[in-house]
Amino acid sequence: YVLYLNDLKADEGGELQLFETINNSPTKIVQNILPKKNNLLIFEVSKKSFHKVNEVLKEIDRYAISGWFY
Repeated sequence: YVLYLNDLKADEGGELQLFETINNSPTKIVQNILPKKNNLLIFEVSKKSFHKVNEVLKEIDRYAISGWFY
């Protein structure tokens, strides 16, 4: 999960990207999610799911709380 604590604009970077997988390998980005204050995202993390966070491109901070449930 990720709880965003501040907003970022599209030109500032910091998006969470979720990937489609084929044969347990990432193939293409299927969703870009911009950080929005007070948004809670819950998504599967496993050997067959892939995600990444883009670099923040401006002189700003990206604040978030993240964790995993087992």
